[in-house]
Amino acid sequence: MHHGKTIDPNSGAARKPEIITFYNCTKGAVDVVDEMCGTYSTARKTNRWPLSAFFHLLDVVGVNSFGISSYNEKGDQRLMRRTWLKELAKELVSPYMRSRLQIANLPKFIRTNIIEILQEGEPAAEEEQAEQDSRKRKRCKLCARTGNKSYHTCAICKIYICGNHGKLTCLNCLKNTP
Repeated sequence: MHHGKTIDPNSGAARKPEIITFYNCTKGAVDVVDEMCGTYSTARKTNRWPLSAFFHLLDVVGVNSFGISSYNEKGDQRLMRRTWLKELAKELVSPYMRSRLQIANLPKFIRTNIIEILQEGEPAAEEEQAEQDSRKRKRCKLCARTGNKSYHTCAICKIYICGNHGKLTCLNCLKNTP
């Protein structure tokens, strides 16, 4: 078939070789995988072809591993692909995030984001730290290098704010709350 030059009689007036019609009949899986890769893609705009190949590899690995996982699922409890990919990403990143929490001088907003994502924390240590920080004066995070120092922190995200940028809640948190 691969080296033959026979024309497929079913192709009609197009007179396609047999290998072309065979490929067209069996290419459905390639189209499905490409569509699934495009639905939840990791690809970013880049001019570096190795990075582009890596993104495509991640997409195909995500599709294949979801197929294996859904095949191995016991019972009728199947996950949606989007939920499964989010759980996979969280499981892959969580060891790195746990190691970042061990860094002593990690910025507070990064630390709180990591604790929120991992849904674990040390509430006693956080309260003790907040009590110690309340006695300090620090720069307002929303002022651009003006030197405004304040004792007040936002009630939601705990960043230091001056009187111009909020009243116990920073303007960013006020915008995000419904």
